[in-house]
Amino acid sequence: MVHRTPPPDSVESSLDKEGSVDCMSPNNSGNSSRPTLRDSLRVILAGVVKHYSGTSLVLSGATIAAADLVKQIQSFITLADAADAEAAKWHDSVMVTRDAGTKLRPLLLALKGVVLNQFGNDLSALADFGYSPRKVSKPKAEVKAQAQVKAKATRVARNTVGPKKKLTIKSAPAPLK
Repeated sequence: MVHRTPPPDSVESSLDKEGSVDCMSPNNSGNSSRPTLRDSLRVILAGVVKHYSGTSLVLSGATIAAADLVKQIQSFITLADAADAEAAKWHDSVMVTRDAGTKLRPLLLALKGVVLNQFGNDLSALADFGYSPRKVSKPKAEVKAQAQVKAKATRVARNTVGPKKKLTIKSAPAPLK
């Protein structure tokens, strides 16, 4: 017996070895030019009703009535259609939420600024809004080092000294006139 791989657009390619639906199959890729699994199942359903109604079939070693097979296929189609409707509804609600968030964000940023300006570092008042005080940024080590070098250069350029250094400077008092 020759084992043949089913074509990619067939129902068999959408089912894995255990017979469950493979959600990553090409039939579920969103490409509208290909038939979906549900479209294929609807065609199969029509074929089963037309050719096997009122009979039993032996499938995978088990006997199943054609009516039961039709019920299972129809149940799957109904569930998949309902899932698509719920997914579309969910996507719509996500978009509405995103739009509302986009409009609300500038208002919340402005409110935070007003609250921080009005209450400053008052922890209890800020906690009522769920805010914390602004963090004071600490200067980096290299910035501090540059500042020290600049300060020394300025003192040398202006010939300024500290109070202890001034005490060591001795000079003759200026004559009184």
